[in-house]
Amino acid sequence: MKRYFELFLAAGQTTAARSVRDGMLWLLPYLMIWTTVLIADESLRRLAPDSAAVGLSGAIATALRNLLPLAIWGSIGAVRAIQWHLPRAAVAFACVAYGLLVQQLLARHGEWTRQFLIVFSVVGPVLMVPVIGRLLQLRWTHLTFQATQAGENVSEVLNLVIPTLLAAVVLVAGMEAVGRGLEVLPLLAGGLGWVEDMPPLMIGAIYCVLNTALWGVGVHGYYALLPLLEALPVAPSAADPVTRSLLGAFVFLGGSGATASLIGALLLTSRSRKKRLIAVASILPALFNINELLLFGLPLILNVRLFPPLLLVPLANLMVAYGAVHLGWVPPLSVDLPFNTPIGLNAFIGAEGSYAAVLLQLCNLALGVAIYAPFVMAWERRAGGAGTPPLRSLDTSLSRREEEAGFLLDDPVGVSQRKWLEKRTLDARLMKYADLEFMLYYQPKVDPLSRRVTGCEALLRLVDGAGNIQLPGDFLNDLDRAGLSREVDEWVMQAAVEQISEWLETGAEVPGVAVNIGAASLMDQTAVQRLAELAGPYPGRLLVEITEHALVADEAQAQWAIGRLREAGLKIHIDDFGTGYSSLSYLHRFDVDGIKIDRSFTLSLHSQRGRDVFSAMCRLADQLRLALVVEGLEEHWQLQLLPVQSDLTVQGWYYSKALPPAAFLDYAAGPARVAASVG
Repeated sequence: MKRYFELFLAAGQTTAARSVRDGMLWLLPYLMIWTTVLIADESLRRLAPDSAAVGLSGAIATALRNLLPLAIWGSIGAVRAIQWHLPRAAVAFACVAYGLLVQQLLARHGEWTRQFLIVFSVVGPVLMVPVIGRLLQLRWTHLTFQATQAGENVSEVLNLVIPTLLAAVVLVAGMEAVGRGLEVLPLLAGGLGWVEDMPPLMIGAIYCVLNTALWGVGVHGYYALLPLLEALPVAPSAADPVTRSLLGAFVFLGGSGATASLIGALLLTSRSRKKRLIAVASILPALFNINELLLFGLPLILNVRLFPPLLLVPLANLMVAYGAVHLGWVPPLSVDLPFNTPIGLNAFIGAEGSYAAVLLQLCNLALGVAIYAPFVMAWERRAGGAGTPPLRSLDTSLSRREEEAGFLLDDPVGVSQRKWLEKRTLDARLMKYADLEFMLYYQPKVDPLSRRVTGCEALLRLVDGAGNIQLPGDFLNDLDRAGLSREVDEWVMQAAVEQISEWLETGAEVPGVAVNIGAASLMDQTAVQRLAELAGPYPGRLLVEITEHALVADEAQAQWAIGRLREAGLKIHIDDFGTGYSSLSYLHRFDVDGIKIDRSFTLSLHSQRGRDVFSAMCRLADQLRLALVVEGLEEHWQLQLLPVQSDLTVQGWYYSKALPPAAFLDYAAGPARVAASVG
């Protein structure tokens, strides 16, 4: 016997059992809605029985109760689909359809068979999803053997069509056989004449046992045993005080299994956060003797560990209540009340205002907690408490993440829609830019020894009619995504050339102007030719700063472009030097005139290692006779740490931000001044 019990417990650790537990857990939001509606309905019936809202709340509660079996089919089917590596949404909807089939097939064998809907809702998806999975492994059931243009997800769903239809045929055949078997059950199909001569106490005890046994496997005990419940008297007798009201007030506290006591045991002894949360959420429904949250969320259905107290507590409550009333400690319940009358109120009203009846309820609740508590603790010890979940849980978690990733990544329709939406958003932003004015600002490059402005960098700005400036980080990415980066580079070069021409006409001393060139322009021979033609009239007055990223796109093209630009009299500097993967190799692979050390190295001067790296880069430039530009200079202490060497210039806010043309010309006319923002 012990061996069979151990095998039964081991069955609860299988993937099938886990699909039931997780599927029931997924039902919690649904159950919360249902129990809230039930509570509202019971409250309205007592506070405003003639209100039109009573009919509406009752109809909603009935609809949610009738849809519960289908919800169970879908939730357990979805978990089972994860275990079998099937698309869970498609399988869940197929399981809902199977649930509808089962309801109709059972109804053909008598309305009373509807009491088994919960049983089939739990067992059905556990059995049917593997059938679908096995059929899907047969290639002849596939409608397509490769991903369609709509994506692999569509192919997977198409290939489920034949397996789900064949599984439906298997289900119909099986349910027809089961339905015929149910017709011959003598207890439920026949009458209840065998209980007519039993004392009410015995009928109540049988009801407690059968109700718990049915709910333990998922059968709605209240409706299945309604004829047995109606066999109990409404009014108590002198010999036997057991009535329907006594069961509702003192026995089934919190619903079938007296689960209000289970809530107390969970809150007092459980270390599982999930179980405690479910217990807290179940407190209010339990006051109305509604316990579906515990039955399906914990769950209690098919829970072998909690079945003994689920059976014992109602029997213990029945015996204690019978003894208390029989001995005269508590008056008999003479008022017949529905089972959903709130705890406390049902005892007080049923006993015609006796506080002793309420005290008896509290005693039974405490007794139930004492019975449930050791079973709860043993259950958690067996399951590992709140510790690390068993490794087999990784299988479903990984499968679910795999499915989610596939669904999100493999969706050509969604990709097209996102691209279309992004394009519309980009077009709208570009239209806003069309109403603004592009112009160049110039940030000075200063010789730190003589404090003379030796050059500048042309930086693109966007200015509105009120003179507000928009920095390039806000719009250059949009222009690049729109494929306009070559046009932008050409416009900047042309604007810089025109500015140099204007300065020369005024007789001003014009320092060298640096223009940034992106990878798209450098890799386009036509664009390079156009840039060279624009810069040709002013040789030696313009230089080009090229990022390391642009150099690695196509080495042969980059070498040709650099050669063509140098022929036009442009000097070439590598921008953001030191941030690429092959920075040193650029110095011998490309014919460049200088480097600009990235701002990150300037910021690292606060550490000894940073100073060592910075000094090494400066010495390298000096040995190779390359012009050296240090950008990002913002503090005086950084200036003091720069090496003293020829052909070194600095650029940064320590001296000045980028300035409009006129302001830059004024700044460049005299010694470089420290920016006012620097202390």
